[in-house]
Amino acid sequence: MPVLIRPASTPDVRHDAYLAEPNARSRLQRLLRATRQAVRPSANLSMLLFEIDRFHDLFDLCGPAGIDRVLHVMVHERLVNLHNCAILHLGGGAFICLVPFDDDDHLVTRIDQLRQSLSEPMWVDPHIVHLTISIGVVIAEDGDGADRLLHAASLALSHAQRAGENKVRRFKQAMFADLHAQAALETEFRSGLLRGHLVPFYQPIIALTERGLKGFEALARWHHPRLGILSPGAFLPLASDMHLGGDLLLA
Repeated sequence: MPVLIRPASTPDVRHDAYLAEPNARSRLQRLLRATRQAVRPSANLSMLLFEIDRFHDLFDLCGPAGIDRVLHVMVHERLVNLHNCAILHLGGGAFICLVPFDDDDHLVTRIDQLRQSLSEPMWVDPHIVHLTISIGVVIAEDGDGADRLLHAASLALSHAQRAGENKVRRFKQAMFADLHAQAALETEFRSGLLRGHLVPFYQPIIALTERGLKGFEALARWHHPRLGILSPGAFLPLASDMHLGGDLLLA
């Protein structure tokens, strides 16, 4: 018989703030402890952090009552059919699923089961809703606490969401290094804007028919103190992500 592992004190679906609220963190810790006690000693355990893709668009379409219906169907009609998994709703469209598994192939199968359980369309009057989810996966090691697992799963989920909708990414330790490198580059970019390190280079425009100079194209370059002169491809996406495009135009 399918089992949904849930501590007695864990409430059904409700709109909890993402784990900033102390009670949400404690509920996750209790759920992790209860799941470890319930699974076979030889089994591995993974944490899946998943979010409904385009949740805000879905909210705008269905409204609060419609979203409550979506979440109710997800938990009480779809996710409850996943064998021997523990489910926790974090709020909004975000969920944690603790999944015991035997080996990598078994884990892939279990993730596919999760995705399949939510893939069937659901009727939310007057709309037919087709859900997809993005998933971050982390394997729990002995001694891993809830905070560490959630941090790693959240990073993996961010990578999945950047890859597009309906994607799965497993946590890799290199993701932390990439994150720190990105944070350092963002700090250096802000500093470069303030210090005037982003400068225009002028490329001549030649009219071949007239064999003469018609003007110049201005191209931004970043005089990076460590990496040398960087072309726009290295920093324009960064400026866009940081919403500093306007500052770049004024540099």
